[in-house]
Amino acid sequence: MSKRGVFYKSYVFKDRDPILDVLATARADEGVTFKETHARSGVSTSTLRNWERGKTRRPQFATVVAVARTYGATGFTFSGSGTVRITRRVRPRPAA
Repeated sequence: MSKRGVFYKSYVFKDRDPILDVLATARADEGVTFKETHARSGVSTSTLRNWERGKTRRPQFATVVAVARTYGATGFTFSGSGTVRITRRVRPRPAA
């Protein structure tokens, strides 16, 4: 089975979970507000703000997945250097 597009249950990090920065970037790329993310994912706006302000260090995995899926994520890719990236759906090109 391919590991691509799989949501893993755990991974190792030392301080603050790097997925929080990835999700903040994804939110900015999507151009959505905390309220819009809440409406799509069900995760509270206060939780989302705490993630981006650095108050949360270890988010619950279920909330991370709920938010990531609202941004089109199908999984995460982890490198040996600690870099995390969102794996997204491939969107078909419009017919010419």
